[in-house]
Amino acid sequence: MTPSAPRISTSEWAAAGVSAAMVIAAVVTLLIAGRQERTPPLLSIRVEGVEPAAPYFRVRFAVRNDGGSTAADVVVRGELQGASDPVESGEVTFDYLPDGSERRGALLFTSDPRAGRLAVRALGYREP
Repeated sequence: MTPSAPRISTSEWAAAGVSAAMVIAAVVTLLIAGRQERTPPLLSIRVEGVEPAAPYFRVRFAVRNDGGSTAADVVVRGELQGASDPVESGEVTFDYLPDGSERRGALLFTSDPRAGRLAVRALGYREP
């Protein structure tokens, strides 16, 4: 006489079905992501606010990468031109900015940026 095989319960079948669906979804996602065209980084800067931070003025900003590839060593420069003052500038470097991500930083100025003309832009990046 042969022993009978153990029965598989309904909950075990359900767990196996959910696990299989998750594996299939992960494989499909990877296949779709791998077929997308890799475009260069597309960087944009948004100034989020200016506030006193004695003895400086802090300019908070966000840099976003909406391109299809990662940017490394992203340099953001802020330039402040007053009515009669010479240009004051500052730079921040972000080590790594993956595609679809956003990083925040701040620039410090001795003059109030609200009283002059402020320009914040990305100077460049390196391909990792």
